[in-house]
Amino acid sequence: MAFLNEFIESYRVFLAENAWIAPIAAFILPIVEAILPSLPLTALVSANLVVLTAAYGAVWGTAMTIVLSILGSFLGMFGIFLLLRRTVGPKVAKKIEASNFGRKFRETAATGNTVPILALMANPLLPSSIMNYVLSFTKISVKRYVFLTGISRILIILMIVFLGSLFNLQEHPLNLLWVLLVYVVIFLIGWVRKKILAKRETPPAS
Repeated sequence: MAFLNEFIESYRVFLAENAWIAPIAAFILPIVEAILPSLPLTALVSANLVVLTAAYGAVWGTAMTIVLSILGSFLGMFGIFLLLRRTVGPKVAKKIEASNFGRKFRETAATGNTVPILALMANPLLPSSIMNYVLSFTKISVKRYVFLTGISRILIILMIVFLGSLFNLQEHPLNLLWVLLVYVVIFLIGWVRKKILAKRETPPAS
């Protein structure tokens, strides 16, 4: 942890002295985080936000941080997903199928409730990249994966950017309400999606 803190601080200082590279870093580092779950996405995005707002102003700096972080994080996770699925995925999937729990999880990821998976992937307190590795070994369709990953990246980056003090709950206890609000939004997204799918599957009345 001390090493990570030193790395983040050195990274922030480097960007402050080389602001021109900050937009590139804001895009590339979320891709690296998708590969290495030990890198804290929250700290990286927060560092990018500080530098970009100082260099480009509050509005443009914030907008650049959000857009570049979402794109970088999504593309990084999607790339890992496709790579694992097309290489070691089939072998790992066979081992997972050998256990009842593993088989049920794969089926749930493929066709089950959207809410729990989306809630895990959009939680800033959890390394969502690990969840991404797990999903790579399931039967989830690419379309469903893109939906879950895209929504979760938008939610988690927005939380990091607009709730920079999210993890300092002792000084900002009301931030818990914002976290709960995000989960309410996730529940509503899952509920609406379920209703739409049910309506599509219902045959028209004769």
